Amino acid sequence: MAAAADTGTEAGSGSSYARVRVAVTYPNEITPTTQDIDPTVLPVVTIDEFPADAIVSETVDLTGSAEPRVLATLYGTPITEDDVLRELWERRGKETFEWMVGRDILQRELRRLRLSVTEMEVGDRFDAHLAVLRKAYPHLKRADALTRAAAGMPPDEYRERTVWVELALRKVMDATLEMNDEDLRTYYASVQAEFIRPERVLVSQVFVAPRSDAPEDEIPTEEDWRRAELQILEAHNRLRLGEDFTEVARAYGTGGQLSRWVKRGELLRELEDAAFAIRPGSITTPLRTSMGYHVLTVEEKEERNVPSFEEVREEVLARFREERFIRLAGDFMARLREKALESGGLVLADESLSGK
Repeated sequence: MAAAADTGTEAGSGSSYARVRVAVTYPNEITPTTQDIDPTVLPVVTIDEFPADAIVSETVDLTGSAEPRVLATLYGTPITEDDVLRELWERRGKETFEWMVGRDILQRELRRLRLSVTEMEVGDRFDAHLAVLRKAYPHLKRADALTRAAAGMPPDEYRERTVWVELALRKVMDATLEMNDEDLRTYYASVQAEFIRPERVLVSQVFVAPRSDAPEDEIPTEEDWRRAELQILEAHNRLRLGEDFTEVARAYGTGGQLSRWVKRGELLRELEDAAFAIRPGSITTPLRTSMGYHVLTVEEKEERNVPSFEEVREEVLARFREERFIRLAGDFMARLREKALESGGLVLADESLSGK
């Protein structure tokens, strides 16, 4: 993509520089103005990678020097841009290169196969990707910011090079995926332990801390503990008389009401033993822990359950297909790469880039 540039002279400097429109990420999605841009200190970027309507400038090197730019000097030793790029290459460069080669070969092959992927399919899958990205980058809102953060691409390119490729590849894999109930049952037997539903209880509590307003590093006194004990005994007595648990928890509690499903190992041992020992609808006696006093009630209880294959068949199928897809896709991409090397379509400048 060619980018239009206008040339001007910075006031008072007598230096000429060119401005082109390229992209940059700003904190909190702030849109910069021309006043935000210092034409003497600007990022060097590849113009073709960015849309023409982005807003930042790039300066032209007027010195004519071929020496790499010095970013800092540490006790007389310069740290240059080339040093940074070399470090990046050593750490992630080969991995990134392998990914780029594989992605581009795969996209070329999928286009050659003329697979039918509709705009509606791409749109639905793109929305699903955005939902995942919003969880990964909760501080970003716009689709443009999300796709750039995840893959360094604007949304349109992300749809083309990521979403479309994924959908097309799944169609290829689906055509080669042979599966029957026997395969699926064998797979379930190998992962059944991960589908076991452990014993759990739905617990609520009244909790009274010895001193709720004390700093964390201040040790409660015996008087504080005695006051908390009297409060929990009074709360317990009201519960025994049939008062509403939530109302009592609000009246006496200093740490909020616990009301959630818990499995063994998720509570303090003394609380866990008590919670799993009582029947649903009953309450415990007051319990003292290092944090304070507790009275628990169990609203519901579920026993340990090993689901049958029929109960979780759809979940097992989805997981089986995803694992098979990842494995087959990796094999498919490796074959395409080898084919490209053998045919001369892919020519590596260095044997160290062969990936072997």
